[in-house]
Amino acid sequence: MPVDRYLVGSDGNVEVTFGTNSQTFLRVQSYAANLTRLQFDQTGFGDTAKRTRLGMQNLAGTLACLVGQDTTATTTASTTMINILTSLQDSTATRPIVTLALWNGAGTSDTKIVSNCAFSAFAFNASPAGELTCTVNFETADGTAPVVTWIA
Repeated sequence: MPVDRYLVGSDGNVEVTFGTNSQTFLRVQSYAANLTRLQFDQTGFGDTAKRTRLGMQNLAGTLACLVGQDTTATTTASTTMINILTSLQDSTATRPIVTLALWNGAGTSDTKIVSNCAFSAFAFNASPAGELTCTVNFETADGTAPVVTWIA
């Protein structure tokens, strides 16, 4: 089957879910992500060549976001964002699920990477014009490999 298109982005199409709720606190403008595997040398005595084994896939990267605020919300309505900014995201019930769309097709024909992630670092920046942006580092969590769907 010949290649008939190249992936050129999906308008920063990233979905972040907490439990069963899609969040709106962080509007992702762009992302950078690495999908890697640990490599182990298992060469032993008597081997005539090097033996290499691969570990579980890992997803790590950075999201560049605009920060949203619901001015009509009470403090309890902001629980999701509070869970992310504190250690409460250590529970699997509040672990962010990151879906990175590489190409959005019709229906279920998407090329994407989905993983339960831990958000480990936040950098906030406010411009003189009033725009508040946030950069978030994320990495696979919970000992479950990312799910990669690739539509060739």
